Amino acid sequence: MDRTNKQIAGFTLVEVLVVIAMAALLLLAGSYSFVSWQQNMAGQQIGNQVFSALRLARAQAISSGVITSVCAATDSTLSSCNTGASNWNNGWLVFQDPNNNGSYSTANLVQVFPLNVSNPNTSVDTSGTLSRYATFNTLGFATRQVHITAKPTGCSGSNGSDVYLKASGRITATTISCP
Repeated sequence: MDRTNKQIAGFTLVEVLVVIAMAALLLLAGSYSFVSWQQNMAGQQIGNQVFSALRLARAQAISSGVITSVCAATDSTLSSCNTGASNWNNGWLVFQDPNNNGSYSTANLVQVFPLNVSNPNTSVDTSGTLSRYATFNTLGFATRQVHITAKPTGCSGSNGSDVYLKASGRITATTISCP
């Protein structure tokens, strides 16, 4: 039997520690990037949800022949409507408003839009002729003009959203700069 030196393949402790340290740095950098990305996408997500709620309310008013409104939810249970709210941080409700008085009733609920964003910083501009909630008549025209701004805490760059509802019923969404 011929005995030769066999080399054992493997890693040294130093090599293993270097690889673990590099992996930890990459994971840390990636998680920071992911959190930043989430915060930036939140503004666009909120804008898209508000836009969808307004489009649904308009379509509902036209198709059903009943005045339909969108309002801010009073709290996170989304069980009541606060037409006087200047922040829409809890989500919003689409409901039929046959009396056109802004009075919400669960019997007239069309859809609930929960807001699943932490620190959403979503507000309604009430300056001038703008209203705190949106209402569409049976022809799809807005009886109240609304301007909603979403600038979630932590977002940066052009990742906020502005959603406008014009008297014509036209809904526009644009990106805006976050603080």
